[in-house]
Amino acid sequence: MARAQQSPSTAHAAKKLSQLILWAPKPLETLKFAVEVAGEVLDPKPRLDLLAALEKALARSAPATATATVEYAGKLLKSDKTHLEEIISKKVGRQITLAQKNNDTLIGGIRVCVGDRRWEFSIRSALRQFVDGC
Repeated sequence: MARAQQSPSTAHAAKKLSQLILWAPKPLETLKFAVEVAGEVLDPKPRLDLLAALEKALARSAPATATATVEYAGKLLKSDKTHLEEIISKKVGRQITLAQKNNDTLIGGIRVCVGDRRWEFSIRSALRQFVDGC
């Protein structure tokens, strides 16, 4: 079944909205808010067109690369850095550049931040979870 062509105003609105979302301090929360507003304001059919246009516009305007901040305790070897870049690139779906930061308060392990995503694999966080769970 062929999909109907989007109206120019829907495509334009989606492009502008995607630009706002990408430059927002918290893009994920902004996107959720935009979808919620579209659901309340628009009829179901136009809302689907707007969301499809928004998804396409976000995909086109997302940067091809991102910076991942990696905090670590101890020393990060060059082979570890290369391996981390590959893993994080696959996880976020784009090329990653690592910004390294030594953080001895982690005790051991790493903390990775890419945009509003955060992964922590440190002894400090494991101890905190253990203490909070008791």
